[in-house]
Amino acid sequence: MRDGEKSGGAVRRRTFAAAAAFAFLSSFDTGAGNLALPEFAAAFGAGAGTAAWAMGAYLISLAVFTLPFGGLGDRLGRGAVFRRGVFVFSAASVLGGLARNFPVFLTARAVQGAGAAAAIANSQGMLAEVFPQEERGRAFGGNGAFSALGALAGPALGGLLLPLAGWRWLFWVGVPVGVLAWVAVPRLPRRTVPEGRDIAGNVLFALAAGLLLFALERASAGGFGSPLVLLCLVCSGVLLPAFFRRETRAAHPMLDPVLLRSRRLRRAVLRIFVSFAAFSAAGLVLPFYLRGTRGMNPGEAGAFLEVCPLMLAVAAPAGGALADRFGPEKVAPAGLAAMGAGLFLTAGLGGDAAGWEIVLFLGIYSFGDGLFLPANSALVMSLLPKEKLGLGGSMNAFARNIGMAAGVAAASAGLGGSARNAFGVKSVCLTAGFACAAAALLPLLRAAFGRAGGKE
Repeated sequence: MRDGEKSGGAVRRRTFAAAAAFAFLSSFDTGAGNLALPEFAAAFGAGAGTAAWAMGAYLISLAVFTLPFGGLGDRLGRGAVFRRGVFVFSAASVLGGLARNFPVFLTARAVQGAGAAAAIANSQGMLAEVFPQEERGRAFGGNGAFSALGALAGPALGGLLLPLAGWRWLFWVGVPVGVLAWVAVPRLPRRTVPEGRDIAGNVLFALAAGLLLFALERASAGGFGSPLVLLCLVCSGVLLPAFFRRETRAAHPMLDPVLLRSRRLRRAVLRIFVSFAAFSAAGLVLPFYLRGTRGMNPGEAGAFLEVCPLMLAVAAPAGGALADRFGPEKVAPAGLAAMGAGLFLTAGLGGDAAGWEIVLFLGIYSFGDGLFLPANSALVMSLLPKEKLGLGGSMNAFARNIGMAAGVAAASAGLGGSARNAFGVKSVCLTAGFACAAAALLPLLRAAFGRAGGKE
């Protein structure tokens, strides 16, 4: 494909359609799957803790395969790996809906996670590949809006389908969207860097990431005091440094250590971790505030919580456009700071807070998140060479997944097992708000005092 053809409007539209379709599908699957956990438990005669592994298996598989598949996209072509990821995800969705026992169902969910890892890791790389740098923010913003719409549609459509058609249709209803994503992908270059695989590095990373996610999943249910959780954390803590040492010596490293020497890149990836940790922590405790402290029924609480994906869907395109106009390095910290401000305000809500206050504070928090995500994604991609764009997308996705798991585990510990623990809700929101503010403002303070000058 000629460069002029590759950068044409038709290629950009098709690439955006493919990435946006899968962004919607993956968010829809997560939202609908969480809603249907009781139905999974009843269908397979499993306890609530066992059924929760329907999400745990998906998330662990997603985290383990994200970085390897991002690097694979850089070697074999991001469009080709994305397309295969969508196919695997859709096929596993069909299998999950047909499953007659829990082991088959759990396997289908793990395979879904692997397919999602391939698609998500390469979707941002595809967008960065076909859109010029000055338009990437809007591309990422539009993609983020579709992801938010999927998060909105998952519980809503799932709530309709579950009583009418049963939980199996939650897996099948998204397959046409997967087909759309698969068909829309244009033919992008098949190969951008020389062949070479770091098998040992891949194994070390898979073990370290898998143990870390397993520990965080277990900690969210039983706390960090479990001997199994502590053992997994220690093993992961040993394997991760071994992985990084391996990458400095490998002929074809999975994660090029040169990239990690960029302070700006490390900071941008850290912000992703912090934002998703805060997002997932708030997502866990806010229902406890609305139902435990305010005494709302599930329908009322759900209506208030819909503010978050709605505002995110509105703000993401705006954040992308602002990033293109003013630069992502200015917009991303501003969005994260707004996120922190919204969480600080939410922490101050009492049992007698007016409805408009809840909507306003959740709106500020979600609007900040919408500004931050596309701008920070565009920033990460701008700091990488063209041949590493797939790896950039996978770094974003991995930081997001680890952040979400860490946020849920930390929030569960903060609540102390009580849905009516008002102090726990406030402390989690305050901590999450402080983390967002620190991640956003410390680089600005550093620059203000003249310590961030020079090339990074």
